[in-house]
Amino acid sequence: MNREQRTHDLEKRRIRRIARDYAKRGYRVITDPAEFPSFIAPQKPDLVAMSPHDKVIVEVRSENTIRDRRHLRALAQIAEGQRGWRFELVVTNPKTRFRATVSVREILKRLRQSRSLAGRGYLVHALLGAWSAAEATLRLLAQSSDLQSLPGSPLGLTKYAYSMGLVSRSSYDAIETGARLRNLIGHGYEVDKTHLTEAAVVGLVDSVEKMVRQIRQSKPEKAHTVDDLVRWFFDNYEDPVEHVPYESGEGGYVYYAGGPYDPREELFGAFPEAPEALIEDAAVRISEVGSEWVRKGQY
Repeated sequence: MNREQRTHDLEKRRIRRIARDYAKRGYRVITDPAEFPSFIAPQKPDLVAMSPHDKVIVEVRSENTIRDRRHLRALAQIAEGQRGWRFELVVTNPKTRFRATVSVREILKRLRQSRSLAGRGYLVHALLGAWSAAEATLRLLAQSSDLQSLPGSPLGLTKYAYSMGLVSRSSYDAIETGARLRNLIGHGYEVDKTHLTEAAVVGLVDSVEKMVRQIRQSKPEKAHTVDDLVRWFFDNYEDPVEHVPYESGEGGYVYYAGGPYDPREELFGAFPEAPEALIEDAAVRISEVGSEWVRKGQY
């Protein structure tokens, strides 16, 4: 079997899987070009899926066939020109390796940092941090709701989640505003200060926190113990005696690469949802064996 045939078979298998996935979710799936809506038929996409809340044009490509951008652009323009339609491009073998979405713990940490930055007037940094947390949360929300074939963009996923009752109207509006601001900032455009406000950033943070709570309700996280926190700390931190230079004339260790780190602060940053009493108990146990700590690999 030559390379072209392997690529063709790979794309066909992916199309069949996507069709089954949409059918399981209640969509009417059309793969016969003769049955496509008239405004779509001339471009002959791989499949069309329709439900009362969502209509999608799907095209499957691989590294070898994705270079024909004119056809993809035409399909995207068709979807944009029709109310209630969207375009979904699925790549069967992307060049970039799979990357795991950050954890709920990291999402909450970023949201806390964004809220603090917004309160101090650093609105650009706050918005970008909040948006990274929003994208991660949307992916986790989709996974927790068993949405296997996702729309091609965070805003597309938000629209779908809203139509399915997974996201409130206020959250949808906050995410839509966040997406618009993020695009302007990310592409280096000036942003109207009447739009990039502390209220806009905090609104996005609040909305993402609501989605995080929803994810936890659908799939509660395992409660951490003191042993979990202590084990995590010693997996990531070490006594400076191991690698940090010591200068008696300077009064002790020379922390030229950073540190020392306080166990309480580091635990709180890593486990923002953990009760303070749990963090305090873990910090006390850590302090019983040492008073100064650095990150492993830092020196």
